[in-house]
Amino acid sequence: MVDVLLLDIAGTVLIPTRKIEHVYAEALQHEGIEVSQSIIAERFPKAFRAQVTKAHSMGSLAYGTTSDDARAFWSSVFYSAVKAPNPITAEYQRAFQTALLFFRTPRAWTFRPEALALLREAKAAAIPVIAVSNWDIHLRPLLNRLGLTEYFYRLVISAEVGIEKPNPQIYQRAMNFFPAYSSSQFLMIGDHPVNDIAAARSLGCETLLINPASGHPLPSLQDI
Repeated sequence: MVDVLLLDIAGTVLIPTRKIEHVYAEALQHEGIEVSQSIIAERFPKAFRAQVTKAHSMGSLAYGTTSDDARAFWSSVFYSAVKAPNPITAEYQRAFQTALLFFRTPRAWTFRPEALALLREAKAAAIPVIAVSNWDIHLRPLLNRLGLTEYFYRLVISAEVGIEKPNPQIYQRAMNFFPAYSSSQFLMIGDHPVNDIAAARSLGCETLLINPASGHPLPSLQDI
């Protein structure tokens, strides 16, 4: 039996209720701008990766450490994904604000049923669960509003600690809450083979890669 669970959030616990291209296109439509969802869906991954690469090349975290940092990151992604004009017009700025605020609300996110079941099982068994997540500064209030904070012993969020996966030091931060434990007493569960698995494994943690879309969902506590 594992002594401490380390748990990824994005994609592992929380998933969006609506596709990004739907949200972006709808926000633009409210401003009288028509952009195909298929175009946004095609451009978004490239825009996201480009902005992450840019941040890292400057020695910064992707989402930064402040609300302004997060806004700057997501605005660049949004404007690139929707092919906004340069200079950015007021209509595009308002559309971005609408999309940004939506993804900060509980209605933008739902939790995987198996994730909630695992959190409840761990709480009942008095097994500490520590979230280890690459997310902007708004994750903690989001989890509070979703009613999930009570299931976590601690939240280790990249924007709060200034360290980002796959840097193993973000896992060390989590492990430091239990200094008497060996690394093998920690189990990291996540959906990214590098950020979640390789990074934690490099410190000697046990790991479990999940992929719900391919039939490998979060297990129950008794199956761990």
